[in-house]
Amino acid sequence: MHPEDAREWGLSEGAWCTVSSARGSVRVRSRSSDRSQRGTVFASFSFANVPINVLTGSGYDPITQTAELKVCPVRIRPD
Repeated sequence: MHPEDAREWGLSEGAWCTVSSARGSVRVRSRSSDRSQRGTVFASFSFANVPINVLTGSGYDPITQTAELKVCPVRIRPD
């Protein structure tokens, strides 16, 4: 997440937070970077111990014939 967003959300570097969507919640450690645009967050979906895909929907892109697993609105809150 962008450092300014992290500050506004009350998150310090490495602090635990909960990322929630309409489909579920996952507890992760926060990390800030200027590479992230304000208002967006990124989480790797490659590790079984942090099942980020529980947050995403079952949308499907008919053109690329792939699942829409990478984009969804979330809420971040400090733990």
